[in-house]
Amino acid sequence: MAYKVNISGKGLAGGQTNRYNDFVVDVSECGDDGKISTEIEGPSRVQIKYVDNNDGTVRVSYKPLIPGDYTINVKFNTYLVYGSPYRVKVRGCAPIGLMKYGNGQVRNSLGVSPKPALFSTSSDFLWFKKPWVNFTLNGSEAEVRGNGRKACIESI
Repeated sequence: MAYKVNISGKGLAGGQTNRYNDFVVDVSECGDDGKISTEIEGPSRVQIKYVDNNDGTVRVSYKPLIPGDYTINVKFNTYLVYGSPYRVKVRGCAPIGLMKYGNGQVRNSLGVSPKPALFSTSSDFLWFKKPWVNFTLNGSEAEVRGNGRKACIESI
């Protein structure tokens, strides 16, 4: 069913540091349940958020801290969607404590880190659309609704 997923949005063409960049994943042709996985690699870790638009689309937002080249992989139920991976150029300013050093290392207040400046961040969005239950997993937060009641699940 990954071939039925459509992805679009400005966040796939480019991005800005220190703000959320968005793209939309259209899963309206994929049935009542599934999982979207997003993995972003680049010179900094990113925050990833999901918003279910309740119309068969999910808005994915990511917030990078350092400018540079990022790779976005989007999967639907473990299969890469068409067009993935996306190569995104992020522009803007980095926090002074996280500036990129000449040889691909990150400089911090203690000097140069021994690790290369490549980070990988991943997050999943899982949903079930059944008449008797609605379960949504968004990164580390989960929400279950059923029979008119709402219950929250804390992350493990």
